[in-house]
Amino acid sequence: MATRSWVSLGNGFWDGTTNWTENVLPGVGDDVVIDVAGDITVTHRQSTPVINSLIAEENLSITSNSLLSIQFQGIINGDFALINGRLVSGGNINLNGDSTWDGGTVSGGGVITNTGVLTVGK
Repeated sequence: MATRSWVSLGNGFWDGTTNWTENVLPGVGDDVVIDVAGDITVTHRQSTPVINSLIAEENLSITSNSLLSIQFQGIINGDFALINGRLVSGGNINLNGDSTWDGGTVSGGGVITNTGVLTVGK
Protein backbone atom coordinates (compact mmCIF):
# COMPACT_ATOMS: atom_id res chain seq x y z
CA MET A 1 0.00 0.00 0.00
CA ALA A 2 1.16 3.47 -0.90
CA THR A 3 -0.20 6.95 -1.41
CA ARG A 4 -0.37 7.84 -5.09
CA SER A 5 -0.80 11.52 -5.90
CA TRP A 6 -1.73 13.16 -9.19
CA VAL A 7 1.22 15.34 -10.25
CA SER A 8 0.17 16.55 -13.70
CA LEU A 9 -0.83 20.21 -13.75
CA GLY A 10 -3.45 19.70 -16.45
CA ASN A 11 -6.29 17.44 -17.54
CA GLY A 12 -5.32 13.84 -18.14
CA PHE A 13 -6.10 10.16 -18.07
CA TRP A 14 -5.92 8.06 -14.90
CA ASP A 15 -4.03 5.38 -16.86
CA GLY A 16 -1.17 7.73 -17.82
CA THR A 17 1.78 6.75 -15.65
CA THR A 18 3.47 10.16 -15.93
CA ASN A 19 0.44 11.76 -14.24
CA TRP A 20 1.26 10.05 -10.91
CA THR A 21 4.01 10.22 -8.29
CA GLU A 22 7.04 8.15 -9.23
CA ASN A 23 5.35 7.40 -12.61
CA VAL A 24 3.40 4.56 -10.98
CA LEU A 25 -0.33 4.02 -11.45
CA PRO A 26 -2.47 3.56 -8.34
CA GLY A 27 -2.65 -0.13 -7.50
CA VAL A 28 -4.25 -2.58 -5.13
CA GLY A 29 -4.77 -1.05 -1.69
CA ASP A 30 -3.33 2.36 -2.57
CA ASP A 31 -4.67 5.64 -1.21
CA VAL A 32 -5.23 8.06 -4.09
CA VAL A 33 -5.02 11.86 -3.83
CA ILE A 34 -5.93 14.20 -6.71
CA ASP A 35 -5.22 17.77 -5.65
CA VAL A 36 -3.33 20.25 -7.84
CA ALA A 37 -3.55 23.98 -8.49
CA GLY A 38 -6.22 24.99 -10.97
CA ASP A 39 -9.39 23.36 -12.22
CA ILE A 40 -8.60 20.10 -14.01
CA THR A 41 -10.41 16.89 -14.95
CA VAL A 42 -9.02 13.40 -14.49
CA THR A 43 -10.65 10.85 -16.81
CA HIS A 44 -10.80 7.23 -15.68
CA ARG A 45 -11.19 5.24 -18.93
CA GLN A 46 -9.68 1.84 -18.12
CA SER A 47 -10.43 -0.57 -15.29
CA THR A 48 -8.00 -0.52 -12.38
CA PRO A 49 -7.32 -2.64 -9.30
CA VAL A 50 -9.29 -1.96 -6.14
CA ILE A 51 -7.88 1.13 -4.46
CA ASN A 52 -8.13 1.70 -0.73
CA SER A 53 -9.40 5.30 -0.72
CA LEU A 54 -9.81 8.37 -2.89
CA ILE A 55 -9.62 12.07 -2.11
CA ALA A 56 -10.21 14.19 -5.22
CA GLU A 57 -10.23 17.97 -5.00
CA GLU A 58 -10.47 18.07 -8.79
CA ASN A 59 -13.07 16.90 -11.31
CA LEU A 60 -13.32 13.16 -11.95
CA SER A 61 -14.96 11.41 -14.89
CA ILE A 62 -15.47 7.63 -15.17
CA THR A 63 -16.08 6.65 -18.81
CA SER A 64 -15.89 3.94 -21.46
CA ASN A 65 -17.12 0.98 -19.38
CA SER A 66 -14.14 1.39 -17.05
CA LEU A 67 -14.37 0.17 -13.46
CA LEU A 68 -13.23 2.21 -10.46
CA SER A 69 -13.51 0.25 -7.23
CA ILE A 70 -12.90 1.94 -3.87
CA GLN A 71 -12.53 -0.36 -0.86
CA PHE A 72 -13.19 2.23 1.84
CA GLN A 73 -13.89 5.98 1.71
CA GLY A 74 -14.11 8.26 -1.31
CA ILE A 75 -14.37 12.06 -1.23
CA ILE A 76 -14.80 13.93 -4.49
CA ASN A 77 -14.95 17.70 -3.99
CA GLY A 78 -14.76 18.56 -7.69
CA ASP A 79 -17.45 17.73 -10.21
CA PHE A 80 -18.11 14.03 -10.88
CA ALA A 81 -19.28 12.38 -14.10
CA LEU A 82 -20.27 8.75 -14.57
CA ILE A 83 -20.63 8.21 -18.30
CA ASN A 84 -21.03 4.53 -19.20
CA GLY A 85 -18.56 3.58 -16.48
CA ARG A 86 -18.80 1.51 -13.31
CA LEU A 87 -18.24 2.66 -9.73
CA VAL A 88 -18.03 0.09 -6.92
CA SER A 89 -17.79 1.23 -3.32
CA GLY A 90 -17.13 -0.83 -0.22
CA GLY A 91 -17.43 2.29 1.91
CA ASN A 92 -19.10 5.66 1.75
CA ILE A 93 -18.51 8.09 -1.09
CA ASN A 94 -19.20 11.81 -0.75
CA LEU A 95 -19.81 13.70 -3.99
CA ASN A 96 -19.53 17.35 -2.97
CA GLY A 97 -19.50 18.98 -6.40
CA ASP A 98 -22.04 18.73 -9.18
CA SER A 99 -22.58 15.24 -10.61
CA THR A 100 -23.65 13.92 -13.99
CA TRP A 101 -24.75 10.30 -14.33
CA ASP A 102 -25.35 9.22 -17.92
CA GLY A 103 -25.25 5.43 -18.21
CA GLY A 104 -23.16 3.00 -16.25
CA THR A 105 -23.62 1.32 -12.89
CA VAL A 106 -23.01 1.99 -9.22
CA SER A 107 -22.78 -0.93 -6.80
CA GLY A 108 -21.29 -2.10 -3.51
CA GLY A 109 -22.16 -1.85 0.15
CA GLY A 110 -21.33 1.81 0.69
CA VAL A 111 -23.59 4.84 0.75
CA ILE A 112 -23.15 7.53 -1.90
CA THR A 113 -24.05 11.05 -0.79
CA ASN A 114 -24.43 13.80 -3.39
CA THR A 115 -24.45 17.35 -1.99
CA GLY A 116 -24.25 19.22 -5.31
CA VAL A 117 -26.56 19.34 -8.31
CA LEU A 118 -27.26 15.87 -9.73
CA THR A 119 -28.07 15.54 -13.43
CA VAL A 120 -29.21 12.12 -14.59
CA GLY A 121 -29.09 11.40 -18.34
CA LYS A 122 -28.68 14.04 -20.98
